[in-house]
Amino acid sequence: MAAGIALAAVMWQRTHSSAWVAAGALSTSLVAGTVTPITGALADRYDRRSVMIGSDLLAAVAYSLLAVLVAVHAPPATFLVAAAVGAIMESPFVPASRAALPNLVSDADVPWANGLLGQVSGLSAALGPLTGGALTGFLSGSVALAFNAVTFLISAWLVRSIRRSFSGGGVQAQTSRRSMVREGFGVVRRTPIVRGVIISGFVAFIGVGFVIAANPALADHEGAGPIGLGALWAGWGIGTILGATLAPKFLRPDRELPIVIIGFTLQGLALGAAAILPFWFVVASQSLGGIGSGLADPARHTLIQRTVADHLRGRVIAVMEAAGWMSFAISLVAAGLLVDVIGLRESYALASTLFLAGTALLVSLRGRGTTTVQPETS
Repeated sequence: MAAGIALAAVMWQRTHSSAWVAAGALSTSLVAGTVTPITGALADRYDRRSVMIGSDLLAAVAYSLLAVLVAVHAPPATFLVAAAVGAIMESPFVPASRAALPNLVSDADVPWANGLLGQVSGLSAALGPLTGGALTGFLSGSVALAFNAVTFLISAWLVRSIRRSFSGGGVQAQTSRRSMVREGFGVVRRTPIVRGVIISGFVAFIGVGFVIAANPALADHEGAGPIGLGALWAGWGIGTILGATLAPKFLRPDRELPIVIIGFTLQGLALGAAAILPFWFVVASQSLGGIGSGLADPARHTLIQRTVADHLRGRVIAVMEAAGWMSFAISLVAAGLLVDVIGLRESYALASTLFLAGTALLVSLRGRGTTTVQPETS
């Protein structure tokens, strides 16, 4: 998150264009959405601990390069290339980590573990933007990006310290990487509950790009600068911590989908508030959206972890991650074209509408059960 805030702030400071801000985010989301189904398959093919460590180390190198490019005042287009490389290096980590989680805790503790991950993500979402905004505002964007590179090194060290097995039944012995990727999509296609959760998230998350593009301009327009930009995202992150803390108390096999519905609804309402409230009230209201995110994210991952067999899990989670990134990419293209045309507040209203549309799709899935998915047989 520190890198995202720094990149957005640097893009805005050097171009004063929401289109360039959107392009900065697009450079990561479009690439991640394209490559994650491929890199995510590594989680089912190789040792997940090694995949995670390698991803962290390579991402650290990529973001160090981006920091240097910003420091030497390279053209903005070079930032996009370096950020895209960083996205590729990062992309195997989440599928590997989420696929490994049920093997690191007991079945009964999976919701708690997902909630804990949500709390950590919320803390990162709260401190990352504040840190990124402060480092960019008081020092420079290159310092913020260098800080982000260091966090990847710390992450690699932490993953290396875990001694338990990251896989339930060993890695999948397949020679064709293409067939592994295809099988991940096949599981999604054959499983209505998984397919529905992924598609509804795709619809809802289209709204996020408008927020990414509008936040720097709103903070600048209101005189809050990089610190205000960090505060916008930090408000969301603080709420995410609270939501993720509450999530394990409610997550049961028959409650996962309703919790996702509630979470999406809260996010839609928070973005709707951003369309009408004064700036610092908007910052406060984002905590409501964060609560929704903190509830929905552990519920979505718990549902998929309980539904999909271990040797398929990395690829299915990779499909979900790719769908999220692709929805960001679509929204960022639209945001780059529309935010300056329709206005900042109207952009938040549109984002709210999209989240509520995703919620409506989730409501249509109520009552559908979950079953463990096995591979296709030929």
